[in-house]
Amino acid sequence: MRAARLYMPREALRIEDVPVPELGANDVLVAVKACGVCGTDVHFWQGETPLPQLPLTLGHEPAGVVAAVGSGVVEWKIGDRVIVTGSMPCRACQNCRQGDFQSCTQIIEMGIDVDGAFAEFVRTAREGLIALPDSISFEVGAMLGDAIATPYHALVARGQLQAGESVAIWGCGGLGLHAVKLARLLGAGKIIGVDVRPAALEQALAFGADDVVDVSRERAWQRIHELTNGVDLIVEFVGLSDALNAALRSLRRGGRLVNVGMRAERMKLLPSTLFAWYEYSLIGAFGCTLSEIHSLVELIESGRISFDDSVSLRLPLEEINRALTVLYQKIDDPIRVMIIPE
Repeated sequence: MRAARLYMPREALRIEDVPVPELGANDVLVAVKACGVCGTDVHFWQGETPLPQLPLTLGHEPAGVVAAVGSGVVEWKIGDRVIVTGSMPCRACQNCRQGDFQSCTQIIEMGIDVDGAFAEFVRTAREGLIALPDSISFEVGAMLGDAIATPYHALVARGQLQAGESVAIWGCGGLGLHAVKLARLLGAGKIIGVDVRPAALEQALAFGADDVVDVSRERAWQRIHELTNGVDLIVEFVGLSDALNAALRSLRRGGRLVNVGMRAERMKLLPSTLFAWYEYSLIGAFGCTLSEIHSLVELIESGRISFDDSVSLRLPLEEINRALTVLYQKIDDPIRVMIIPE
């Protein structure tokens, strides 16, 4: 099969012919029909986030069709349309032995710990699949496992968003824009998008934001306090100390900041006295649960929300380096770039 392999940071990925993955008893082989290109892939490519081993096939946002199953798999059959979550349980830790695979303490991440889905086929765990209805495209299915479910998890499970609360979305890339759209669906009051790119702020307004703040032109925390006297909840997708500190200063007393953005930079925060005095909460968020993806599938099927407008560019596997460059350089301000292997 063809796969896009990273050998060295800041070098072009190589399209190579590699063996189709062999399956263990509890594994499933999926023919990849679409795989989203994530900002995390760009961080790996640029060497901003080190990988445990190279060479490696990147890609962790696939959807496709079951092509083969291991001897112990009975719940999936060849031809099933599936969302691939990208996380595989170790099956050996205490949580896994108790059947709580989502709380695995040694989770294996596709495209990080093992070869990923910038390929014609990808191997995954039986527990990491969700049925994709015929009414939802493979492209939206690919986004559901990460680019949509991650902000949903941040807003609902970690941020505990309540109807009517004010929300600021810090960083209006693909995940941030989905957070804006989801916050509107979930009944947020005032929604504010924060970014340095005018085009991203225009997209945030189109996705449902009430106001936007251009960090390159004004101090975001000052402007947000003018608009709201401090927001109840911020979901942050940048991951840099300057952004986190500006976001914290934008909260009302007792406000919550959910950090989703991940960088290698050591976090440097405001003095602890401010956390205590203003009772700020700083909360981490990573990934999602299977039940959250199920909820999103139901929301899409019911017609309450759509993400068809999120795919900005579709490219074949052979153009993976163009896809990474487009996302890295924000060429034409993409929301989601999609790799279509066939």
